[in-house]
Amino acid sequence: MTSPIYGSVGITEQLLAGGEPLPDTFAPSAADPCLFDGLSSAHCLYDWSEVQRISQRGVSLLEVLIAVLVLAIGVLGAASLQLNAVRYSASAAHTTHASFIAYDLLDRMRANADELAAYAGSVSGACEQDAAAPATIIALDRADFARAVTCQLPSGEASIRVAADTATITISWSEARIVAGQADTEFVVSSIVRKAP
Repeated sequence: MTSPIYGSVGITEQLLAGGEPLPDTFAPSAADPCLFDGLSSAHCLYDWSEVQRISQRGVSLLEVLIAVLVLAIGVLGAASLQLNAVRYSASAAHTTHASFIAYDLLDRMRANADELAAYAGSVSGACEQDAAAPATIIALDRADFARAVTCQLPSGEASIRVAADTATITISWSEARIVAGQADTEFVVSSIVRKAP
């Protein structure tokens, strides 16, 4: 007894046979449910499009999840870059303030070079905006310097050393609010304030 080849079954059998033409009939086997289980010949047709749809279920969702993951990594990277840029900008601003403060005091010291030793000292403590007016020019210069260091820099401190005609100004401040555990940053400038006679 022979049975006709239906639809895609014939194509599949030809492909499995290496592309060689197959006869119009084939011999049934006991394992063929279409011939021995009472099923109609229509059930023997292979619906390959349906098989593909079943095998691809969930693929679109997986692609979406991968795209979301890649996007999330990109957003985190951009946020990290932005955060670092803000930190570096704040640190650079502090350094700029410190340099302005130090060079301003050096200019004032040159204007009063005859009393250079009177500028030596240190600055620390909290910001005091409403301090009493100093009685001398040097005291005013030191008060303005101390106010700038403690009010414009976080936890700002400074020291002024005078050796002969050279003045060395060291200004330090904390950047712990920018980077946790960061050590204090220092700005040091040394200059000849008065030429030797």
